[in-house]
Amino acid sequence: MTRGLRLVSKRPAVFVLILMLSAGDWTATVAALWLCFHALGQQIGLGVLLTGFGLGVTAGFVTLIPGGLGIQDGSMAGIFSLLGVPITVAVLAAILFRVVYYFVPFLVSLGFYRRLFRGAGGPG
Repeated sequence: MTRGLRLVSKRPAVFVLILMLSAGDWTATVAALWLCFHALGQQIGLGVLLTGFGLGVTAGFVTLIPGGLGIQDGSMAGIFSLLGVPITVAVLAAILFRVVYYFVPFLVSLGFYRRLFRGAGGPG
């Protein structure tokens, strides 16, 4: 902690950059969830979106299951349902969000790893 604080005091621009990148990442994540609801034809308010997202992601973080798989999705669906979103839409949006935001980028990245291994003389 001391080392990190020393670095921040020496180079505050690095801290600001990290803060901006973190805020951009969270904004993109919330936007992806909003687009999942939009793709299902459900209009959702910003307060409902942020509440369901925040509580669902927090539930996923505190579990011992890697990536909160199932816990985050179920929590989001339940919270959105309690906040007035139809349960079928809430479940589909949570699953679609998981697929779009986590699985698709993972599958795309596998192609890069194949090229990386081939270039390093590894398998492939």
